[in-house]
Amino acid sequence: MDVVLEHPSLPLEEALSSISARLPESMGTQVVAFRQQQWLLMHWLAGVYEWAPDGTAQEAVRWVREHTGAEAASACLAHSAVLGHPGASLERVLQDWNQLDRIAAWVRLLAAVVATRGDGTAQWLRQFDPPEPADQGTVAWLVGCEPPGWQPRSWPPDPRQLPEIRRKQHAFVSHPLTRMETTAFLADGGIELGPAPVGSPESGDLLCEQEADRLANARLYFVDADMCNVALRKGARPRTTPLSAHRVPSTKGLMFFAEPLPFKSMGLEVVAASWGPWDPHTSPAGWVTSHIPTIPSASTRFEPVEFGPGPHWWVTLYYNQDDLIDDGRDTPPMDRGGTYVLSSGQSFPDPATADSPPMLGAARVLVACWDLITQERVAKAVTESVEITRKPAKTRADRRRGIQDSGTVQLVTVRGRPGPGTSQSQGDVPAPRTDGQYRHRWTVQEHTRSHCMNTHGHAAGDCTHEDITICEFVKGPPGAPFLRRNIVHMLRRIDK
Repeated sequence: MDVVLEHPSLPLEEALSSISARLPESMGTQVVAFRQQQWLLMHWLAGVYEWAPDGTAQEAVRWVREHTGAEAASACLAHSAVLGHPGASLERVLQDWNQLDRIAAWVRLLAAVVATRGDGTAQWLRQFDPPEPADQGTVAWLVGCEPPGWQPRSWPPDPRQLPEIRRKQHAFVSHPLTRMETTAFLADGGIELGPAPVGSPESGDLLCEQEADRLANARLYFVDADMCNVALRKGARPRTTPLSAHRVPSTKGLMFFAEPLPFKSMGLEVVAASWGPWDPHTSPAGWVTSHIPTIPSASTRFEPVEFGPGPHWWVTLYYNQDDLIDDGRDTPPMDRGGTYVLSSGQSFPDPATADSPPMLGAARVLVACWDLITQERVAKAVTESVEITRKPAKTRADRRRGIQDSGTVQLVTVRGRPGPGTSQSQGDVPAPRTDGQYRHRWTVQEHTRSHCMNTHGHAAGDCTHEDITICEFVKGPPGAPFLRRNIVHMLRRIDK
């Protein structure tokens, strides 16, 4: 990776090639290359720290801020524990799965060290070259913390496998090691919302217990690619009415997206989401939100957060996982991502103008799916579903593992379009008007409408409104020609 700096940068290619045969090539050339780079950079950083432990990290971070900006300095600070920075957490380095960001931060730190403590050339670092053969502990750490994406599982899975995926996810969340990791993530600010006091074992246990309960009782949904696209477009529009309980399709649910949602974290896209009712009083000490600092030397800030009367729904987003975890846990195909709380009465303004976290877009798409599925409760249905039932013997096996749901999968698609398990279009399309006032046909674009539930009382304000979606359809009498409007714009000069 090349890092452009005003001072001489580090030509790592020559040094890396000299140790290219030191690591086992058990996983692909790209993975081995990442391991080689991190192995060499880490030994150089450790060597520098042993050679000059006092003040080196702080000086390096200041140099990066001066020459590459505050954002790069913040990333370097998060990883400067390898140089002994007193304000940096080693846990951040150990748990950070973003290999590209890690390598970029380490290269910048080394460039700063060369510029401030060395002679300005990469050759100066060769005195800290790692020994041969490769230290097996270091190799094991690099292999164990490699991120999802090295050997990603194919997506989407067969809908018939969703109960098994849920079973693995439930077992993973319930594992004692996962609870310990969750406690550490909370203390480090890696989870946006958590129970106080942060860092106590009870906080990690509470989050895992609640998520395990949601998974165990979740109704399973699989939405096809066409519905994912409709929900993406709907989520990008402002929701016309506040969220209410009757627009949530089930009390607890786990929804899989056939088309991964383009909201990324650590380079991974959202592929599923779970939800369930949530009570903020489950934590007597309250709940806090974490704010990872952007200013070097600052620590993660935790702020208490208050919630209204509710009801509330806890939403957990999931990313596609791989096969790397090998620590006694049954590896699930998904990895936990962002967490959000949605509340009754919550409004969803235009995303283009709303000041909200980027990943909240995935939660908006989930709400859009809820709206599409439950629209039949308030207006004309726009979705249809097919059920895949689980064999009774497997359901009984689920019960023994703590899964209470039946394992039936709802395959959901947009009405009138080919869906999962179907070979042709089904359902209705909006009926065209056939009276004499229309002599052409035209396409009505997909849009959202605030639907009045009591038109007779609308004028007096004695009504409620519901958010409904009108899918794209052709309007006009059958057989009539399509209306084509060729607009010609004329530009002319106006002389004063």
